[in-house]
Amino acid sequence: MAEVNESPRAAAERELSEELGLTVRIGRLLCVDRVPSHGPWDDQLAFGFDGGVLPPEQSDALRPHDRELSSCSFFERTEALELLPPRTRRRAAHALKGLSGAVELYAEHGQERGAVP
Repeated sequence: MAEVNESPRAAAERELSEELGLTVRIGRLLCVDRVPSHGPWDDQLAFGFDGGVLPPEQSDALRPHDRELSSCSFFERTEALELLPPRTRRRAAHALKGLSGAVELYAEHGQERGAVP
């Protein structure tokens, strides 16, 4: 979640630092997903960015840095998608499409609504 006056990209960089101890420069926007209100949360926009590729020594050393995460692991794309809840799975799949192409994808509640060239 972005803090007051924080851009989505800056929020992603901050969250990676807080939760995994990673200092990375976030790359291009891969997708935007409008998420309707659910539970105690109002509706929101979820942004998916290209986080780059970590060198093995950095990825091998990853450990959670706060209580929001209990563990972290790497999986092949197919297995990773299967492990996610449906709405998050759809968003991640759209981000992966954006990663492999030259378009940014827009979705609503995980359902693709169009591409932005």
